[in-house]
Amino acid sequence: MVSLKNSTINDKNFIKEGIQSVANETTVVFDPKTDRVVTTDQLQLYTQTLKDSELIISENRPVPQTIGGLDAGTILIDEALVDVVHTIIYKYAPPVSVLHIEPHGGLYETNTMITINKWIATFTKGSADIVSAVIQTDSGITITALDAEQLASINSTLNSVSIQGNVNINVTKDLHLVMTVKDSEGKTYVVSSESIRFIDPTFTGTIPRVQTEITSDVILKLEKNIIEPGGTFSHEYTFTDSKIVLAYPEEWGELIDIVDQNKLNCTDIFETGLCDVVSGTNTTKSYRYYVLKEPVGATAFTMHYIFASLDI
Repeated sequence: MVSLKNSTINDKNFIKEGIQSVANETTVVFDPKTDRVVTTDQLQLYTQTLKDSELIISENRPVPQTIGGLDAGTILIDEALVDVVHTIIYKYAPPVSVLHIEPHGGLYETNTMITINKWIATFTKGSADIVSAVIQTDSGITITALDAEQLASINSTLNSVSIQGNVNINVTKDLHLVMTVKDSEGKTYVVSSESIRFIDPTFTGTIPRVQTEITSDVILKLEKNIIEPGGTFSHEYTFTDSKIVLAYPEEWGELIDIVDQNKLNCTDIFETGLCDVVSGTNTTKSYRYYVLKEPVGATAFTMHYIFASLDI
């Protein structure tokens, strides 16, 4: 049921016709009860009464289905109709943002230094204006905060807006950056993130038939790869009468399986062991290696190494 709150007009038909007439800017208004022309003074009184009143909706029945921002199951008791319409039309939507850095986040080799020289953020405002956007490290150190002019450019459109800035940050340890956005509704979101992680390398390749001992020098001469711990690592080998070798940090544990390109399990034809590998920074680290027990004569072969799931 819809009613007028604080209204001195009781004739619903007149209210209906009056609203229609005022909306159409009609200069002649009839009172449907008396079928007489309403005087200017009466019209002004009726119009002011409508402006001063609130259309109120009260229903004991729940809303049967979600409409815009009005959720199914809502019961409307003494709610201003203008607020209900506003809720339907202007359903709340959070802001969206994507953060990138240059060089891109990802995996890098331990004992190296990465210099971040630029950040690029793409924003799409939600149903409310963005009032602040800050890029910080996960430890709370602020990298940059958008200024008033940048925020105004984001809020001036519903389309995405890209903003960038220059920085000079040298990174030698794992770094996690987050973009935190607050809107005019007072809601705060961590809407985007970018990470740099440092990983000890994995080494793989082939060694001659006559090579029987796996040493630090042998491992360091193999091809270096920076891979995500856990999951599956695949590599194609090109060789003749040689033995395949894979070496990786010991803390990654033993492999679950080794499968070849024909999906045959080859784990049993490898032997495994541990070796201390000395890097260029004179850092010693224990590596687990797998090496073919016997050389293979194939000229091209792919192996799939299946690691246990890890969270490093």
